[in-house]
Amino acid sequence: MDNMLVYAAKEKRSFNEFPLNEVDNMIFSQLAYCNFDTLPQRHSLQSLASDEEIKTLIQGNLGGKNTEKLIKDYAKKSPL
Repeated sequence: MDNMLVYAAKEKRSFNEFPLNEVDNMIFSQLAYCNFDTLPQRHSLQSLASDEEIKTLIQGNLGGKNTEKLIKDYAKKSPL
């Protein structure tokens, strides 16, 4: 299987079409380390308005650019 970044970029089906799996769970585990409390309250990743907000969200995250890419890919995939 490809790594989680390739999976996140390639997988275009919504969670309604293709249920959550182990790789999705691993990605959500990575996102759990983001600084969600540094941004105004949001209800989905799709509502992140700018790259600056995403950079604030991942500040100090060990995943860095990889986490940024995951957020952007998943924001396109489904309303999280």
